[in-house]
Amino acid sequence: MRRGEDGSISVFMAVAALALLVVAGMVADGGNALAAKSRDGQDAFAAARAGANALPVGSIHGGQALTLNPYAATQAAQAALAADGHHGSVAVSGVTVRVTVTSDEPTVLLGLVGIAHMVVSASSAASSVAGA
Repeated sequence: MRRGEDGSISVFMAVAALALLVVAGMVADGGNALAAKSRDGQDAFAAARAGANALPVGSIHGGQALTLNPYAATQAAQAALAADGHHGSVAVSGVTVRVTVTSDEPTVLLGLVGIAHMVVSASSAASSVAGA
């Protein structure tokens, strides 16, 4: 070993260990974020379906045109989200209800390098259909 190179392997190992920690964090915490996105998507769909099912009785039995009451659909979707422990945005357009759920997922390994959380978002839509 030449003079002046003492400790150079230590710097390399420190950088390599940090890079390995970041990659492991991306795998572990990224997997958790994907699982959370899947759960959020399922909860968004359930809430959208609940909103789309909020049809007035006249639309179901009275032979009236299929319509959604935007207020009732929004309330039904928000109630479904609250039952699942989420908050989200609900938009009603015609007979379609779109729900977006956003959650803040804490990280474990990435927290060691300064990334304390990941924001995850999922959307889903459901429509009321006559005869369904």
